[in-house]
Amino acid sequence: MLTITNFFSKLQNAYKRKKPFVAFPYSNISLEIAKQLKKEGFIRRFDFNVEKRILLLVLQYRNGLSPIQKIQLYSTCSRSIFWQLSDFPLNGFYILSTSKGILSRHEALKQQTGGKVLCRII
Repeated sequence: MLTITNFFSKLQNAYKRKKPFVAFPYSNISLEIAKQLKKEGFIRRFDFNVEKRILLLVLQYRNGLSPIQKIQLYSTCSRSIFWQLSDFPLNGFYILSTSKGILSRHEALKQQTGGKVLCRII
């Protein structure tokens, strides 16, 4: 869980400083989160090198503005928040860890699965 917390913290700080890219230690969960961020258009692209254990995200800006204003962490090292399908709010972009992998709220609803809520991106 600490890997996820560090990932989102570093990503939010990179957007605040308007950096063009940000590098992370490679992990499978970081790669899956990067895939979800790419699908939603929050990042332009990502590259990874398994041998060097590096994941590089190229950040996407819209008219010079960050698409991410705030990342709210729901589950942390000391607490886990689980949602069923009926618990999902209608607004916001959520990333969940489910039995079917890391999914966005939209994909979780399509696959009819709940899971551990990692974060909300505003």
